[in-house]
Amino acid sequence: MAADAEAASPERLTQAIETYLTDHPAAALLEDGRVLFDMRSARYAVSEQHGRCLLQLWSEERNLIRTVVGVQERAQCLRLCDSPHGRCQAADPGAGPHQRPPYPTARDAARRNYQRLLERVLTRHFIGAKVDGLRSAMDLEHSFGPAYARGWLLRGTARTR
Repeated sequence: MAADAEAASPERLTQAIETYLTDHPAAALLEDGRVLFDMRSARYAVSEQHGRCLLQLWSEERNLIRTVVGVQERAQCLRLCDSPHGRCQAADPGAGPHQRPPYPTARDAARRNYQRLLERVLTRHFIGAKVDGLRSAMDLEHSFGPAYARGWLLRGTARTR
């Protein structure tokens, strides 16, 4: 656990997490700079069980259960320290309603899922071909925007865009 993390009772930790998530419904749970859960689309339960603060999160993509042993309240986030390794994750309230959030959203996850599906469909339909470099990042020179997937379909030495 980080040195400045607040050591508190499981009841107090549970209340701090519940209050934060209620006050910031568009928060995201980050770990190592990666978004694990976008709270706009994820579900959660925080409880005190057997003298521990237990945080359970789930979405269409993953499930997570952590024992929270401390919290750090910051101006723009709530850091959660879990056991046994004392790792801290940040719950970030995100950007305002008219700003693009600095973290991936459920829409980004849906686009990644669509890319995987598109790759499977293309390889089934074009037998013997290989899908290469499928992406949907913003590139106005080669596409209309991030909502459109693009990449290469390879068959032998021929490339088709």
